[in-house]
Amino acid sequence: MPLSTVLFVGNSYTERNDLAEITAGLLTAAGAPESPTALTGDGFTWADHLERIEGGAPAWSTAFGQPWHRMVFQEQSQIPGFPEDNPEVVASRANAVALDGLAAEAGAETWLFMTWGRRDGDQDNPALYPDFPTMAALLDAGYLATRQGLPAGRPAYVAPAGRAFRVVWEDATAVGDPLATESAFYRLYSGDGSHPSPLGTALVACVLTTSFTGVPCSGLPVDGIDPSDLEWAQAAADEAVFGSSDLTFPWTSAPEPEPDTGSEPEPEQDPSPERASGCETTGSPSTAGPAAAALALLRRRRPAGA
Repeated sequence: MPLSTVLFVGNSYTERNDLAEITAGLLTAAGAPESPTALTGDGFTWADHLERIEGGAPAWSTAFGQPWHRMVFQEQSQIPGFPEDNPEVVASRANAVALDGLAAEAGAETWLFMTWGRRDGDQDNPALYPDFPTMAALLDAGYLATRQGLPAGRPAYVAPAGRAFRVVWEDATAVGDPLATESAFYRLYSGDGSHPSPLGTALVACVLTTSFTGVPCSGLPVDGIDPSDLEWAQAAADEAVFGSSDLTFPWTSAPEPEPDTGSEPEPEQDPSPERASGCETTGSPSTAGPAAAALALLRRRRPAGA
């Protein structure tokens, strides 16, 4: 199997805790090895990346001058959830189209890296983002709107990392205070309540791995993470991906119709157990079974009292 390549384009959310490296390790364990490169800058927006591309900055010129399998674009952490008429949102949507065009030139799939709400909301925008669930919902809607604004006719997907954070928040809320320092949700963040902790980065890497491949992340190795924490984090990542029936992934795309050979059609079969489960499994047979199995295990593998 040839080694494919991924370019991560973002800021400190992407850079923190070596997300690209951890994702590469998980992809290798999943049987889909990738060679990652991360192109980041603190606080960078998509506009900042485009400015450097257009200005011929060396690292950007090198990265955007070669072919890639996938390009993963992460916008600044507040912008996608701003109101539709906000100038930064208008610019961000246009910049997404420009970056998608560059991905097309590189022969790459476009991936939008949906980020998460801040643990306590956003103190800089308290009316808009008063708490985690509000901010998470607005960012989610913003990334979906950005995806809808991309030109049709080529691969473009959303990796729902923010939804995995919300799965953990919902579980922590069900058993206590999600903002308690010992809760699973609280421990996804570093001290600033915005950037991910190593555990949070592992969760994101699992979302990316499963989004790319359709292979459940549960059971794959991640160095440096307590196995009991990794178990529920991976279950949350699998739920966020396999439970996102409003999203498409490479492995859920409908197969191309087979050419008409003039032979009699095969008799129609009853739906498979995987389809009957309600999970989108229209991808390859090799991933349909594991996806359905992961969904069946999700509720049982969630943290008890976390």
